[in-house]
Order: sequence, then C-alpha cells, then structure tokens
Amino acid sequence: MDTFLLFDLDGVLLEPRGYHKALQETIRLVGYSMGFNMTHLSQEDIYAFEATGITCEWDTCAICLGLMLIESWAHDSATGVPESISPGLPQANGLKTPDWKTFLEELNPLSQDSYTPVEKAASLLKKGRTGSQQEILDELIGQAHNYQRSLTHRVFQELVLGSKQFQSSYQLPPTLDSVSYLTHFDCPTLSARRVQILDSWLGENKRGMIFTNRPSQPPDGLFGTPEAELGAKAAGFNNFPVIGMGDMVWLSSQSGQSIHDFLKPSPVHTLAALLQARGISKKEALSSAANLAHKNLVDQEWQEFKGAKLYVFEDTTTGIRSALAAKELLRDHSIQVNLSLIGITTSRQKQASLSGVGAQVYPDLGQALETLIKQS
Repeated sequence: MDTFLLFDLDGVLLEPRGYHKALQETIRLVGYSMGFNMTHLSQEDIYAFEATGITCEWDTCAICLGLMLIESWAHDSATGVPESISPGLPQANGLKTPDWKTFLEELNPLSQDSYTPVEKAASLLKKGRTGSQQEILDELIGQAHNYQRSLTHRVFQELVLGSKQFQSSYQLPPTLDSVSYLTHFDCPTLSARRVQILDSWLGENKRGMIFTNRPSQPPDGLFGTPEAELGAKAAGFNNFPVIGMGDMVWLSSQSGQSIHDFLKPSPVHTLAALLQARGISKKEALSSAANLAHKNLVDQEWQEFKGAKLYVFEDTTTGIRSALAAKELLRDHSIQVNLSLIGITTSRQKQASLSGVGAQVYPDLGQALETLIKQS
C-alpha cells in the first residue's frame, strides 16, 4: 500500500521569515509614502490573515493598502494609490496604523459559502464607500497579482527576490537596493539530522512531495520566478518534486481558466501532486488532475490510489481544503484514500482554524514526523 506525504513549504518545511519580513517592509514603505509615520503589521497580524484563509502575501499587501486608503480617506477623500514608493519624509497628517484585527474578525474562515476569503475581504472593504472609492478598491484587490498594475506586488517582489534578481526577472528598473529576503531570512524547520531520518524512512512505497502556492518556474519556459525551488533547497528538500504556482500558470495557459481554479484550495493542486509523486510527468499530472476536477474524466492511473495513505502537512486550511476536496472527488469514483490531516503551527488563531477542519495540530514538524514514524 502506497503512502504519500504532501508538505506545504512556508510554515511547514520553512520558517517563512523572508516572506513575512518582506510583507511587513512592503506595508511600512507604502504606508510611509502615503503619509503614515509607521504602519506596523505584526507577526500575529500575519497569522490572523492566514487563519482567515488569506495566505498569499500579494493579497495581504493589497488588502492592507485598502485599509490604509480607508484610513487616509477619513482625512482626504481624494487620496489615491501612490504611483511609487517615496524615500522622502511622510506628511504630518496624523494617520494611524489601521485596525487590522477588527477587520479580520469580521471574516469567517470556516464559512461554507461560495465566496473566497479575498472576495469577502474586498466586499467588506467596499462597504459604505463612494462609487469612485469602490472602483479604486476593486482595482487594488483585483490586480494584486499583476506586477504591471500593482504597486504592492512590485515592492514585495523586489524585496523577496532582491533588486538584482527582480530586475533580471521582470525587466524593470529596481526601486530599492535590496538583498533577497528569501536568501537572507528563511530558515529550515528540520535539522539536517531529522531530514536524514525522514529520507531513511521514506522507502519504495513512501513518497514525499512539496505542494505550495509559492511562485515557481512553469513548464515550457513561461514566465515565473523560482521562489518555490529556492525554498525547497533552503529547507533541505531539493530532492522532492515540487508543484507550485508556476505549474498552475501553465495549466491556466492550456485551459483558458483562471489560475485560482487550480491552486490550493482547489483539489487540482493535491491531485497533481499525488500523480507526480507516483512518477507521472508534470504536464501529464497537471492535465489529468484538471480533467478529473473540472471535466469528471478519470484516467486509468487514478485506480492505483485505491487504499493509499495520504498525509498532508499544512500550517493553514488552504491545503487541507484542497486535500479534502481531492479525497471527495476520488471517492465519487469509488477510489478510497486514507487521508490524515496534520497542522503545524504555534499560532492560536491558526490552531483553531486547522482544528476546525479536522487537522491534528502539532507545534512543529519534527514532533509530527516523530509521532508518524513511531506509529508506522
């Protein structure tokens, strides 16, 4: 009986200090350019965003900027998004850091309606705003993943990649003179000894895989930045196959569908990871996973998963919901998978959200793996 271990990258295999520090610095720099003396996003604030299901920093940046605009509109209703970050001193206009906590408490991470957490956040931001302000907020949230139209996206990516790699990847002049926050701040969660123990335990019938929403390099030379690959190497797991955002970019280009139809929490992400872990080629795995999820087409290779054990290691509900949806799709075709959900976090908010979707929560990956290996 085959056993599959699917690991998220940030928060599970890596302490994503680079992403979190880049997020905090992006909010500080953009806020500074808008006249905020100090716009502070704490680590607990970031965990609170993730607990609601908003796990992509591009979205978090855009939502935070939306809240800063609302704070600014209380002083000047004509305030818009700055065209670039400004190194000058902020205006003395009395702007205060928005109340992130109160805003996030109004989002229900366990709601079963058809709206995504980002869509609900956008709706909440627009509540009570004028028509022109709603248009600004729609553009801000809707274009959060578009480096050509999103200021926060560009600032964040320059910090993440470093100014030199940013210029090389995007063919844009850098605004900062920054090192790569990923290279300088990310830390593996497992020691080299524990990585070795896991490698020894993983045998012929046990397969490890990384599935992450980090940007990655897509097939066929499509545009993408190698953040997932860099993370896997930093974590000590560059021998594991990786399914990242770049792969879903490729799938989107093939199908004409939105990338969000394939990325976690979509079941496609988990299904593609399972197939690649079995040795199926990446393109075939992606196409077969999308066919099952969106066209109800069942290729023969899915029969090989009958009775398989699947362990999913996540620090947010995003990957958990992807795995649960994948299990349901397979069950609809009489393919039973034994799924174990394992949450990794010390954050109380994230512990509550992970427990709420049925995960067994551990404070760190090492403890979770030790328990798993002893029980096997």
